Amino acid sequence: MLENKHKDHVMTKIDAIYEDHIEKLKIEIKLTENKYDNLNCFLKNIEEKINYIRTAKQERSNELEELFEMLKSKLDAIMRAKLLKLLNIKSNITEKRDAIEGIKKAFEKY
Repeated sequence: MLENKHKDHVMTKIDAIYEDHIEKLKIEIKLTENKYDNLNCFLKNIEEKINYIRTAKQERSNELEELFEMLKSKLDAIMRAKLLKLLNIKSNITEKRDAIEGIKKAFEKY
């Protein structure tokens, strides 16, 4: 150690080097904690957005299901009304046909 190749070296006490490393580690730890806190905040924000989207999707699905059921009910009512109307028309036509058939048979007897 006493040779010429080491003559310009500065000898620092091990305690000073230790304290310097401790300070650097504290700075790195603080930066890491800040990064950790930022990431947690970011994850919380993302989780809130995910929950918002899921809730909005469920609400929209419920709205669409209600609308679909309402449309289905209306269509059923319309179809029921049309069917009843057609059945009444069929009944009237059948009555008229039977009446004409009766008249036809009456003429055939003469």
